[in-house]
Amino acid sequence: MADIDKNIDVARLSLEQKGATDWLSEDERNAKLVGFAGSPMMIPQPSLLTSGIEAIFPPLGYDQSNAQIVITRDRPASMLSGYGGQGHQKCSTIDIVAGRISHVAANTFEDNDGTEVPLQVDPNFHLDASRIYISEKTDIDKNFNLREQERRFAPSLEGRSAIGMKADGIRIIGNEGVKIVTGVYPTNSRGGKVTPAGIELVALNGNEGAFAVQPFVKGANLVSCLNKLQDHVFKLNSLLIDFIKQQQHLNVLYGAHDHNSPATLAPTGPPALGIVDEFKKYHDHSRKKIDKISKNLKNNSINLTNLETVYLSQDSKDWLLSRYNGTN
Repeated sequence: MADIDKNIDVARLSLEQKGATDWLSEDERNAKLVGFAGSPMMIPQPSLLTSGIEAIFPPLGYDQSNAQIVITRDRPASMLSGYGGQGHQKCSTIDIVAGRISHVAANTFEDNDGTEVPLQVDPNFHLDASRIYISEKTDIDKNFNLREQERRFAPSLEGRSAIGMKADGIRIIGNEGVKIVTGVYPTNSRGGKVTPAGIELVALNGNEGAFAVQPFVKGANLVSCLNKLQDHVFKLNSLLIDFIKQQQHLNVLYGAHDHNSPATLAPTGPPALGIVDEFKKYHDHSRKKIDKISKNLKNNSINLTNLETVYLSQDSKDWLLSRYNGTN
């Protein structure tokens, strides 16, 4: 089971917050700090550095949650970052954050001379616990540190409208289905023609070696291909069996052949005692080899039938197609 933070980390509270409860009994102090059943509590809450153009909910001064909805311009980090920092128009942004610099969150910090000062922070796409970032114009892949793939099914976007979501875990639940669709509209948010792009599912943000993104298999086409391959293999199997039968007939004829004496034109007798009949020797060896090949071909036919049952049958648990998911 994953480690879960304790209810209260008093060390991250400000001196003012700690002082407000020092005079209380231990039970009263714990009740004040923990905030059971939605009652007020003291929490570590860093403040967002603002430029003055932001609309923030809840407004600054609300001290019961380290979560905010900020309506601003594109700003993934400092006030100089993003298209908002560069002074661009048309980069309106809604930044929904729960847990600013969550695991290191605090109300204050000590400066170089030991004075306690309020902790103010910029948006931090790494340390902020959960975020939904909605922007009219942004570099969404760069913001979230997403690596470019060699096969660019969904190329990195620059200066485009985008929505990014980040958390320890994200679940999308569609009780009657989920669709992820690209290329619905002919133009993008800049008024330009949409570049055809697809869908990438990337684990561990990998883009090389064992983690390089590869094309999805189109299941119906794969099954069709394998069925045709199976037909070809069966035909080859049949042709080879026919060859063996014909070769066996020839072997019988060759095994029963006689040579005629040049002098009398009469059939010669068997080889003299001690002399190896080379023809019979190779004939017997060939016959054993052919019998073995014939047996292996029969086993191969059984294996092909089993392959069809295991991988190409809808009734098999190892059917090659996903039963509920599709991709193009």
